[in-house]
Order: sequence, then structure tokens, then C-alpha cells
Amino acid sequence: MLMDIVIKNINTHILPKYDSIFTIGCFDYMHIGHESLLSNLVNSSNNLIVGIHDDNSLKKIKKLSNVQPYFIREKNVKIFT
Repeated sequence: MLMDIVIKNINTHILPKYDSIFTIGCFDYMHIGHESLLSNLVNSSNNLIVGIHDDNSLKKIKKLSNVQPYFIREKNVKIFT
């Protein structure tokens, strides 16, 4: 329940509209936090630029061997941008 309240508050907060915003992440196994972040950034910018870590850097960052391939993570990010 707390998560619903926090997400509701984030989504109703009016953010200024920026010309461009850049963010970067792994976006491994898309979840509600990723979706909320990307949706809010899209609504706050005329031009959103999203960097996605490649498979090798993701494995180093997360220290996991089982990560989603880049093309799946890219496809998931594009749904929200």
C-alpha cells in the first residue's frame, strides 16, 4: 500500500518542462520504479535521452552472469519513451 501512495504522489507532482533530460541505467528486468522514472521524465522534457548499459558493463555493475540481453532492455525502455 505504501508503494501505491508514493507512486501516486510522484505522478501527481507537477514538474517543470525541460528542453532536454539525460538519464542512464541498466534497466534490467523492468519494474514499476523504472516505469515511473521514465514516464515522469518523458512528461518533464521535450527531448529525453536514455543511456542503457551494454551487457558487459551490466555484468560488471551487478556482478551477475544472468542478465537480460541488451536488445530486450532497449525494447522495454522504448515502450516508455
